[in-house]
Amino acid sequence: MGFERLNNTRDLGGIPADGGKTIKRGRLYRSGKLSRATAADLKAIEKLGLTKIIDFRSEKECGENPDPEVAGAVSISLPAVKDMTKGITRDSLSDKRAVEALLYEGMAQEGFAERYMCGMYENFVADEFCRKQYARFLRELTDADDNTVLWHCSTGKDRAGTAAVIVLHLLGVDRDTILADYLKTNGNIKEHIDHLVEIYVPDDAPPLAEKAIRTLYSANEAFLNAMFAKAEELYGSYDRFLTEGLGADEAYRERLKELYLE
Repeated sequence: MGFERLNNTRDLGGIPADGGKTIKRGRLYRSGKLSRATAADLKAIEKLGLTKIIDFRSEKECGENPDPEVAGAVSISLPAVKDMTKGITRDSLSDKRAVEALLYEGMAQEGFAERYMCGMYENFVADEFCRKQYARFLRELTDADDNTVLWHCSTGKDRAGTAAVIVLHLLGVDRDTILADYLKTNGNIKEHIDHLVEIYVPDDAPPLAEKAIRTLYSANEAFLNAMFAKAEELYGSYDRFLTEGLGADEAYRERLKELYLE
C-alpha cells in the first residue's frame, strides 16, 4: 500500500469470496503495530477513513509501543491472549524469554519452535479467553453499517493473522486463498525477521538457533493446520468452531457478508 514502515499493512479488499462476490475494498485492513508509522504513514492511514482500530496486543505491549492517534477512528484495546506469551506477545520481556527458551535453555532442538507455535495456535481455539476476545472482535465488525476497520497486533502475523483467517472464512473465502493471504506476511516482514536473527542469534549459538528464531517469528502453514485440527477435535470442524465457539451463526454471517461483500 505504499507505506514507508508499515510493511505488513494491507487491504483485504478484492479477495474472491462467497457466491462469486469479492470483499469490498477500503473496509477491512490487517496490520502490524502502528507505532512504527512515519509522519507520511500516519497521513496515509488517516486517508483510509478508519472508524475503528482494534489492537490485539497486551496492555504491556501497548504501553511500550502505543498506537498513534488516528483522526476519526475509535481505538479499541482487545488483547487476544490473557498473559504474556513467548513468540506471540512482543513486549520486551516476552521477546527476551522467547530467546532464552529457544537458545539458552536447550529447547532449540529440531522441531521445538514449530511445535511450540502450533500449540499457541491451538490455544486460539481451545482457550476460553481467546474465544471471548475473538467473539467480541466479530461483534465490533458488524455493529454499524459504515465500519471501516483496521486490526493489528505487533507484527500482524499471529493474533491479527488469526482474526483475518476468521473473517475470511466467514465471508466464504476458500482455504487456499486464506493460506496465501496468511503467508504473504513473510515477504512483508522479511527484513524484520533478518534483523531479529542478527540481534538474537550469537555466533556461538546452537546450529538450530537461527532456524528456531525464524520459525518463531514467521508465518507457517503448519500453525494454521494445527489451529484447524484443534477446532475439528473440539467442535467437529473449523466452521462449527466459528458458530459454537465464537457465536457466528447464520444471521451473523449474512450480516457480515451484507456489509463487506460486493
